[in-house]
Amino acid sequence: MVEPYTHYPLFAMYSTKIDKLDDLQDGAKIGLCNDDSNRARGLRLLEENGLIKIKEGVETPTVFDIEENPKNLEFIEAEMSVLPQSIDDVDAVILAAQHMFNAGKDATDFVVESSDGKDYPLGFVVRAEDADAQWAKDFANLAQCDELADCFATTYGGCLVPMWK
Repeated sequence: MVEPYTHYPLFAMYSTKIDKLDDLQDGAKIGLCNDDSNRARGLRLLEENGLIKIKEGVETPTVFDIEENPKNLEFIEAEMSVLPQSIDDVDAVILAAQHMFNAGKDATDFVVESSDGKDYPLGFVVRAEDADAQWAKDFANLAQCDELADCFATTYGGCLVPMWK
């Protein structure tokens, strides 16, 4: 992938029952992705917001790696594409915004966004022998424009976040 990268996918907690994390009740049900990478991102989002503590040294945590859960949160794992349809059945879901958008929901109406988005950059991919080519870098730089940012906001409902803004 050629630098500079263009964007990253929004990853967040969504809910129809709460507007802010402080409203999350004891015993709340949280929908998590059932794949390793996105489950780990969801658990890290909860940890960085002080809702759980994950055992030290665990690289890809599961619910079995939670050592502190003061709100007694209950976790329900499901396929990421199913979580938007399940949002009314739980207190919150944590997933990539694109799935909310694909389900016809407002992807920018989230409770809290993950802070690790820039760790998951996307951009232009070229053949290995062209990775350092000036034309590839020039092309990637041209993509860092207001027109593409507007496209991300309108056509993709804010699911894609420009790296340069």
